Amino acid sequence: MSISRSRALTVFSGVQCSRTPGALAAAFADKTALKTAVLNCLGAVASGANLYATDTNCANPSSARSGTAGCDDPGTSRCEYRPEISPPAAHDLQGSLGDGQSVGGFRRSGRSSVSAFLSASSRHRLRWTRVSLVVLALLALIVAPGTIFAVAVQPGDTREFTFPSAIDHVWCAFTKVHIPDQELVFLSGGFECTSIETYSSGGRKKHAVIVDIAAGTSRVAADKPTATAFHQALFYDGKVYTVTGDINHVDNPTDAVEIYDLATDTWSAGPSYPLALSTVQCAIHQSVIVCAGGYKSNAFYAYAYKLNLASSNPAWERLPNLLDSRTLHGIAAANGYFYVIAGYCSHSCYASTVEVLDVNNPTSWLSTSENTPDARLTPLCTSTSGKIYCIGGVTASGGFTTRTVEHSYLVADAVNPIISWTTVNTDMGTRGCISYCDNIFNSADTAFYSSITGLTVTSFTSSSLVLRTIIAPPVCDASEAIDNGAPGSGCTSTLADGASCTPTCNSGYTLSGTRSCTDGTLIDTAVCNANPCDASDAI
Repeated sequence: MSISRSRALTVFSGVQCSRTPGALAAAFADKTALKTAVLNCLGAVASGANLYATDTNCANPSSARSGTAGCDDPGTSRCEYRPEISPPAAHDLQGSLGDGQSVGGFRRSGRSSVSAFLSASSRHRLRWTRVSLVVLALLALIVAPGTIFAVAVQPGDTREFTFPSAIDHVWCAFTKVHIPDQELVFLSGGFECTSIETYSSGGRKKHAVIVDIAAGTSRVAADKPTATAFHQALFYDGKVYTVTGDINHVDNPTDAVEIYDLATDTWSAGPSYPLALSTVQCAIHQSVIVCAGGYKSNAFYAYAYKLNLASSNPAWERLPNLLDSRTLHGIAAANGYFYVIAGYCSHSCYASTVEVLDVNNPTSWLSTSENTPDARLTPLCTSTSGKIYCIGGVTASGGFTTRTVEHSYLVADAVNPIISWTTVNTDMGTRGCISYCDNIFNSADTAFYSSITGLTVTSFTSSSLVLRTIIAPPVCDASEAIDNGAPGSGCTSTLADGASCTPTCNSGYTLSGTRSCTDGTLIDTAVCNANPCDASDAI
């Protein structure tokens, strides 16, 4: 069966046969090693098929059982499947079966999306009967190398990517951008920190790291030429563009535009921003970047500029000013429109207004759209499937002295003007902060749509990137019967978005085509064709 590698990783990691609670075998080098381990495990019971045996060590259950199993529970020896962090689904990058040590820079936590396959709690060690082990072992031995399985992701699923050891683990508030064609996240800049509350005094960083969402790994990229925080990052045609930022404090910004080439792992200088500003907010539509707003030395700006990256000689062009000066606002692009949403309009002024610019007729920003239901700083805004989403952010009360992280998202149709917003509660995870809620969200987090993780928001620790699914990617029903064949084990009613499967054909028929899921729509080209007759035999 052919299933997209972007959906999952390999099923097997380690099998254990032991009487010692908590003992963990190393991962197997190849199928032969796995087969040998399985046969050794089965040899613990003479028949190789007996699932239960009498406990001969009731006087000391701790040496005869693992976990909380008691003397009356069946079994003497045990064969357990225990991967480094969880059962097989933990490696499919979709579900999430519990916290555990990092594997390849990847730690899982959250809710399982494979409950139909595994019913054990993520907070307890999983025990497999011998029959289960045999089934898993047979799968490992007969499935072609490289075959991977697709399991649908669920809202609230998280995945954590630990930074490479070359990165000092006091790195916070790095800017992030999603690279959709490769399902990567590029991290750059940021500041030194011991906690996310110490941003103003932390030295700025040149670090750059590439996170591979599908593989669950991260790797070091070439250092950013200028150490900055609060800069913007956008992706276009194999390159990441970082725009402005500050070099030691929000009141000391730069006009630098720097370009990272993913193919060559090199940086180059781009056209400088027209003025040095911090907390500028930018979005991209096709090849056009639009940046608006910003902050410097207690002043809020309404300036807006665009840069066409498809031009033979890209240069910034002045756009009409925003109607309101603002910073720490949301920005998104869809259907040829750029949306500037909410934000900070002056000290102790939280905005709920929305301004829209038609990039094909940029004569003015229009304020005819419906205001957001509440005034938010740093909403994490993005667009997908004809919708604008603004996730999380910070609201204030009590004369703006009490700031609260919002565990909800706002959604509206991506039209001009926006007619209405809907507020939906969501789990944003642990996002408490004390004094710099606005700045932390602005510098540290972003939102994007991934075919693997769905609508996603980022967060961070001083040594890792965390992705959290807000809305799961759609699935397709690929289980429909096929003439002269069968759907096969891979073509299920919950085929993950971006995955594909191959039905099977009856004897005398040959398959052509596949079934695949794209944006929740099943594309079915699978046909079982009758084999041609051979009439060449002599009479």
